[in-house]
Amino acid sequence: MVNPNEYTTYHFDSVSRYAPGGLPAVNIGDHLQDGRYEILNKLGQGGYSNVWLARDSRNNCKVSIKTITASDSSNNRELSIMQYLEANSDTQHPGYKHIPRLLDHFYHNGLNGRSLFLVLERLGPTVELVRCQATNWRLDLSLSRQISRQLILAVDYLHDRGIVHGDIHVGNVLFCISDTLQLESDSFEPDAYEVTKYNGGPIDQGVPTHYVDSMWYYQNVCEKLTEVKLVDFSNAFFISDPPATSETIRTQLPPEMLFKKPLSKAIDIWGLACTVS
Repeated sequence: MVNPNEYTTYHFDSVSRYAPGGLPAVNIGDHLQDGRYEILNKLGQGGYSNVWLARDSRNNCKVSIKTITASDSSNNRELSIMQYLEANSDTQHPGYKHIPRLLDHFYHNGLNGRSLFLVLERLGPTVELVRCQATNWRLDLSLSRQISRQLILAVDYLHDRGIVHGDIHVGNVLFCISDTLQLESDSFEPDAYEVTKYNGGPIDQGVPTHYVDSMWYYQNVCEKLTEVKLVDFSNAFFISDPPATSETIRTQLPPEMLFKKPLSKAIDIWGLACTVS
């Protein structure tokens, strides 16, 4: 069993996430799926996943790859939801373009178990990060209105498809980024730090060789971003088949979760209102 207290470097990750049933060990420069995808940098992380920037050699483009813990990879609900959205898309709906595309998926058998890898279109920073870059931590009023309008369209599209997102907040709203701005933001080397133990001994099997901090986008890039997409369907569900409970950030917990009432698409309206307010 991995003991985090033996390791010297923590940063924003922890070796405790890399254990049997946990995250797969991914390092910069790794080639996945018979060499098709090359890992370039880290885009972000969540409680049960990491998101990596990768180059797709087959289509000559950059993509996002979401790596999911082995324990959450079997019968994965996010994969089912995204496959359903791909198979039942309505390109004429104005909210369609504010939902990310699932491009590919595959499973990786590693030391920590069999993990699901979701290949998604490459997107930029979160609204949360861009807000941190803004003057007085506030977005321009015009931009805030644009984001709010786009999120309303995204939620309307999901509900029209019979899907509840279930976890709407500024960390799950990502800006689209143009090819030109991609080149500008991707020019920086990954912030990678070697994983070491206090005693200098070898690291445990299944632990990556380096911690990698999530990419940072500078203000000159953030100021040019206007279009967003609603991401992360790990807590999504079909309106016709709601779960007994779900997860979201505590500051936006809907009344249904607080009072243990049946879940419905109303929780998205609550999350939407909290996010745009």
